[in-house]
Amino acid sequence: MTDAPIRLLIVDDSPEDRELYHRLLAQDSEHAYQFLDAETGEEGLQKALGEAPDCLLLDYRLPDVDGLEFLTRLLAETLDKGRQKIAEGADIATPLKQSKVFKAKR
Repeated sequence: MTDAPIRLLIVDDSPEDRELYHRLLAQDSEHAYQFLDAETGEEGLQKALGEAPDCLLLDYRLPDVDGLEFLTRLLAETLDKGRQKIAEGADIATPLKQSKVFKAKR
């Protein structure tokens, strides 16, 4: 297991899905995680900008913004503030269907 936990921001409007991600990732014997949760895109943007997580698990369909709008705004904000981040996207299989994983590199 790595020394420092991976700070993971989970942006998903479903509390059940967020809890599922917590349970699944807690089973990872190679990494420890510190979870940050957000229920809306706006809350997620505030936490992403304020907390600077290592990794972002983003629901594509949020009630207030979609995943692409979220990433566009996050990228614009981080570049405007002089923090360069690169977003990578990848579909992952069940049980994470309908979600996207985006890892921010510093």
